[in-house]
Amino acid sequence: FELLGTGGNQVAPWTEDHARFLGPDLRSMLYRTPEELDAILRSDPPEMRSRLSIALEDHTYSARVSQILSNLGMSLRGA
Repeated sequence: FELLGTGGNQVAPWTEDHARFLGPDLRSMLYRTPEELDAILRSDPPEMRSRLSIALEDHTYSARVSQILSNLGMSLRGA
């Protein structure tokens, strides 16, 4: 998820988990066979632009810790 979270594109083997978590994502290309991988690696699809970082601006470690603490009924001092 770090790669996707930083705006990168992904080439990965098709798995049920990848398909479920990524959905119809134009920035992730999943392959099932070596031939599909070869075709992906030889292509330069124009629709494979980087993700917008603004979509992930609230996804920081600080935000994650704050949410976990909130779920536990706690908070960060001074935050």
